[in-house]
Amino acid sequence: LARDCDTGLNAELSYFIQSVDFDISSQGVVSPSKRLDYERPNHMYECTVVAVDKGTPPRTGTASIRIRMANVNDEAPVFSQT
Repeated sequence: LARDCDTGLNAELSYFIQSVDFDISSQGVVSPSKRLDYERPNHMYECTVVAVDKGTPPRTGTASIRIRMANVNDEAPVFSQT
C-alpha cells in the first residue's frame, strides 16, 4: 500500500512492477503471473514495485519485494529398477 499526502491528481497513484513473474493491480495488490517454482536460485523471487502520482512533475516511490519459497512434496517417488 502506498500513500500520498497530496490532494487531487497529485494524490492519485498508479502502480508498476518490474518483474515477469508478478502482476500488480490498480490498487497495488501483487500476485504471481504464473506458478512459482521452488527450484530457482536461492529459492527466492525479487522485484521492485513503483508507485507514481499524477502530479506535474510526477513523483515516485519504490518498494523492494523479496519472496523466499518453501518446498512442498510435489514429486512422486520413482524406482530406478522395474
